[in-house]
Amino acid sequence: KLQHPIEFTNLDKLLFRQARVTKQDVLEYYEKVAEHLLPWLKDRPLWTRKQGEAKAVAITVEALFKDDSDNMPRWVKSARGFDKKATSQLLLCNDKEHLLLFAERGCLEFLASHSRMKDLAYPDYVVVAVDSPDSGLEKAIEVALTARQVLNGLKLQSFIKSDGRSGLHIYVPLDAKSNFDFSE
Repeated sequence: KLQHPIEFTNLDKLLFRQARVTKQDVLEYYEKVAEHLLPWLKDRPLWTRKQGEAKAVAITVEALFKDDSDNMPRWVKSARGFDKKATSQLLLCNDKEHLLLFAERGCLEFLASHSRMKDLAYPDYVVVAVDSPDSGLEKAIEVALTARQVLNGLKLQSFIKSDGRSGLHIYVPLDAKSNFDFSE
């Protein structure tokens, strides 16, 4: 049960032709995984790749609602953030309603910042990307598992996940006390 009304449209729209996945299928998937996904998205700046687009864009009021910002639901949470050009209103995904609204607006992939909004300069994890488009996923798996063994030997916790494309990501939690500036 949703706490806020969301108008879902074009539920029969085919989003992934080969797999025959509709918009409704995607919305149902995000509803099922919300409790597992949201802790990784909470209070973080987010980027998305919309269907058919190669470049990721920040999930901002401007990106999701374009000329239609007057129709943005009042309950949508945003925070002031910075992108390369200017200050922008970043949309936060801290609950199931936001997750489903973003999916309704075309966000099919969520890329979370390494830090939270309260202190953007201090990441709480690092990602090691293992990409193997020419050698196939088997080589990426081999490299990722070897890297994880090394990290385990250093007594560093790590998690491996698919990047959703041609490789894997190794997530290593940090203490959020070191910042992105390596010169210190």
